Amino acid sequence: MGIVNVPNREEPELTQDKCIRAARQIAEGAHRLGINLARCHALERMRLDAQWLSDMAPQAFAHGGTTDRERDRYMRASIRMEQALRLGEALSMAGNIQYVEEFRRFLTDMIDRLGVEGRPGRVPQGINQQALDHLLEFEVAARIARHGHAVSAREPDVLVRYTNGGELGIAVKRPRRVQGVDALINEGRRQIIECRERGLILVGMEAIFHGTDRIRIAAAPTEEQGRAEGARLIGEAIAAADEAMERAFGDGVVAVLFFGAFCFTLAETFHGVVLARGAWNAGAVRAEAELERLKECLVP
Repeated sequence: MGIVNVPNREEPELTQDKCIRAARQIAEGAHRLGINLARCHALERMRLDAQWLSDMAPQAFAHGGTTDRERDRYMRASIRMEQALRLGEALSMAGNIQYVEEFRRFLTDMIDRLGVEGRPGRVPQGINQQALDHLLEFEVAARIARHGHAVSAREPDVLVRYTNGGELGIAVKRPRRVQGVDALINEGRRQIIECRERGLILVGMEAIFHGTDRIRIAAAPTEEQGRAEGARLIGEAIAAADEAMERAFGDGVVAVLFFGAFCFTLAETFHGVVLARGAWNAGAVRAEAELERLKECLVP
């Protein structure tokens, strides 16, 4: 089993131009898929926050707000932009994903990992974990499609036909806790065997990074310690899944890639870093190259 560590990539700085783009992409993408934003609280909340940030006075935006109330909303809205920017980019590629309608109904559910406050007199909405599972599949498909490859929402979860030839089936898993990673890798292995595709398992780490009830953003004393905490959690997940990965490789699975955006606050500012680490099947043809090709699509 070979191991590859992908260099950490810091999330780009949030700008008002990016907020404008996210608001536009969410609105246009929802319209293209026939989603009524007025009836989709999570997507509309992201769009409204993106619009609010883009409408701030430049000086107020640069300082994260000028009043306590404005600073509080700025912090929540800027954290939500980590989701909105990714989802906006994914929605902009929806027309390039075959059978994208498989994802449509999940996009209208409660997919805001911050949670959404209920209307007066109503209980706050919970988070639909199954919808977030499918949202991860949608984001993976969209990132690969952005590189010009043919992508469809087909078993094992995402099916890729590369521009320079070859197919790859990707089983996308989103564990809620480290102790559940091995079971999901076993599930991904079964999916790949059943669909008889050359296959890879992708493990999204964000539920482990930030919890499942509502996203939890930890404070870090230093940037290095923030990055180190994310790396520690990925290391724990890989260690817990070691036997499951060996079984998967024994059945011909090409590789397993763990990745996700780890977010933390430092001196009252929001930081994010994309972390990825993978293992490939040393007995499979071009396994390391396959892992590298997928990594290039997912971690720009």
